[in-house]
Amino acid sequence: AEGRREPHLVLRGDGDSPRYAATVGCNQLAGGLVLDGGTISFGPAAATMMACHPPLDELERALGAALAAVRSWRILGNTLELFDEAGASVALLQAVYL
Repeated sequence: AEGRREPHLVLRGDGDSPRYAATVGCNQLAGGLVLDGGTISFGPAAATMMACHPPLDELERALGAALAAVRSWRILGNTLELFDEAGASVALLQAVYL
């Protein structure tokens, strides 16, 4: 959306407590994550509380729901795919250099 941040998901594995930060362009979501081999789970997100205009409001809810459902992952080239408990794809993300 015009004047908003670029949508992103950043995973940080430094230290003893891996973390994530994500946005669809409105509020910032952040929390802990657990990575164990091929499994991953995103902890509850702390979020900023700005009012988001459509369609960002719906996209933000969908992002939160997708992250909460994630249980496994796969990397192919520069693409990260996240899967739910049933093995269904819930997100397909492309790596970019910051």
